[in-house]
Amino acid sequence: MSNGNGRILSLEHDPEYAQLTRRNLRRHGLEEFATVVDAPLQSYDLGGRSFTWYRTDQLPEALAIDLLVVDGPPLRPGTHSRYPASEMLFPKLTPHASVYLDDAAREDEQWT
Repeated sequence: MSNGNGRILSLEHDPEYAQLTRRNLRRHGLEEFATVVDAPLQSYDLGGRSFTWYRTDQLPEALAIDLLVVDGPPLRPGTHSRYPASEMLFPKLTPHASVYLDDAAREDEQWT
């Protein structure tokens, strides 16, 4: 963002946490660079299995992702809660994008 381009979009399923984050962005003068997207959790059928992940209909249609940080939703044992990011957002990655998975050492995060 030092070149004046780019935006951060953060998906948040918890309305209270989303509001807190928006207040912090305003307090630090960062709201022009970052947007918190209200994204309640919903069920998805991916590859014949059911997963709970963020609603994505509030994301821009032509979204092009250069950097993807997957740090949610919260882990629920046995749910592979972060797997849907690959199905839902990887198709929107630019050719030289980077992806970071928080807690990648967890067994649940390594499931494929």
